[in-house]
Amino acid sequence: MEPLSAILYTKTFWITSLFLTIYLYLKYVVYNVWANRGVPHDPPSIPLGNIPVKYFQGKTTHGAIVKESYDRYKTNPFYGMYMLYMPILVVKDPELIQLILVKHFNSFYNRGTLYNESKDPLSTGLVRLYDEKWKRLRVKLSPTFTSGKLKLMYPLVKEICDELLRVYEDVLDKSDVVEIKDITNRFTIDCISSIAFGFNCDSLHQPDNEFLKYGKISNDLGRVFLIFSFFVPRLVSLFPIPEKRKKVSEFFYDLFEKMVSHRRKDKTVRNDFLNMLMQLMDHGKVEEDDDAPSKSNSLTKITDADKITMVEAVGQSMFFFAAGQETTASAITYCLYELSFNQDIQEELYNEISQVAHSPEGLTYEKLFSMPYLDMVFRETLRKHPGAPMLNRQASEDFVVPGSHFVIKKGTRIVIPIKALHADPDIYPDPDKFDPTRFTSENKAKRHAFTYIPFGEGPRHCIGKRLGILKPKIALFYLLLNYKFSVCDKTPIPLRYMTDYFVQVPAGQVYLKVEKRNGTLSDKASRPWNSAN
Repeated sequence: MEPLSAILYTKTFWITSLFLTIYLYLKYVVYNVWANRGVPHDPPSIPLGNIPVKYFQGKTTHGAIVKESYDRYKTNPFYGMYMLYMPILVVKDPELIQLILVKHFNSFYNRGTLYNESKDPLSTGLVRLYDEKWKRLRVKLSPTFTSGKLKLMYPLVKEICDELLRVYEDVLDKSDVVEIKDITNRFTIDCISSIAFGFNCDSLHQPDNEFLKYGKISNDLGRVFLIFSFFVPRLVSLFPIPEKRKKVSEFFYDLFEKMVSHRRKDKTVRNDFLNMLMQLMDHGKVEEDDDAPSKSNSLTKITDADKITMVEAVGQSMFFFAAGQETTASAITYCLYELSFNQDIQEELYNEISQVAHSPEGLTYEKLFSMPYLDMVFRETLRKHPGAPMLNRQASEDFVVPGSHFVIKKGTRIVIPIKALHADPDIYPDPDKFDPTRFTSENKAKRHAFTYIPFGEGPRHCIGKRLGILKPKIALFYLLLNYKFSVCDKTPIPLRYMTDYFVQVPAGQVYLKVEKRNGTLSDKASRPWNSAN
């Protein structure tokens, strides 16, 4: 029999050899990709690449990591990074960004994100899909977010604004110092439950309900899972999905199925996203708007192959939830926070809002999107605090960068650094200053259009962009009409971002001083539950 020491020696030898082989492969093959291609980059460390240890300690965000490297390559149109073992090409030049997102979209139409329908049915959300699956579903979902469809959903959001003001009234009866982040989150959850799942979960008044509970869990991925799923999805796909995500999937799948069954039984029709998903399940297409130029395509001519499955429908509702909950809530929170430090801007916006509210017809869907200063303030909020700090794309074929010999090879993962672009002082002077006048027509014309892309651009831009503007704007309209927001002793300065969310969510609680505006709440036009339309 072989001596034990020899066996241990053999095992130690092979384990050491394995790790040495991996080390050498990473050092001389994986981490040499950009050096071999002449792409400027920071030297990587094994095995994290360019991800600093402080990220895993919760001391920075993935958006901040890219922003720091962006600032080191001022004169370069692009540069390289390594996220774990994955080479990433970070594209800075607005012209090249436009080529990737729009003009040569067919070379970069995939995102390269985690998608595994068999393991995680809720990963079938549009944002994660590849190739023909994405193209098929994008065509079907595009009609669900037309201006006509949003106008039909507008009253649903308005109803929840009613409850939002009631909650503020109740809170202000106790204190004029208000934690706005939690209330705003619950407002957004109620909007999503109403529009995407067909019922109002009323988290504004019932903060312990299950919908809100599972909604929060669905967004809390953990920073390790987040960085792996974003940059090395193939590695993540080898492992089972986290147990808490599995429970979230089961909860929302069962809820969606029950709501569909209830509507079919009662023959309920409601102008919401759930109704349109049911049309896609039953007929393979969404009914056209009443004012559409043609309604010649009959729903009865659609085959079963054109219909979406229950799993696909639930996936879209969850995508709707994930894409719209934290981003909308954070946009409202950030806007109120910035206005609290800029009282002159808040008063100018209040004057515009007040004029609209006290006009004969009050606020309408059309007027909400025709308020120039509100739009400027909202745009500046998303410039300073974009929902997603970056966009990701993957080359589907070799692409030669115009004016050079550099080839973006098929399979290359690309990051477009939204947060860094929006904070570039060469594009936006004094970027930390909150200045809505950056978005006057004259000032916008001075910049390249692709230096401001909070919703992405091109065929794969955020499909829910219009709704992502509607919800925060209507909430801001009524909140700022009725209340004045200012800084208090408990206001966090500076405002920091959570490190384990992909979207930029404020860390901790956000307290502001809130004061009623004299006489406003009693005016008919200021109340969403009394105003016209």
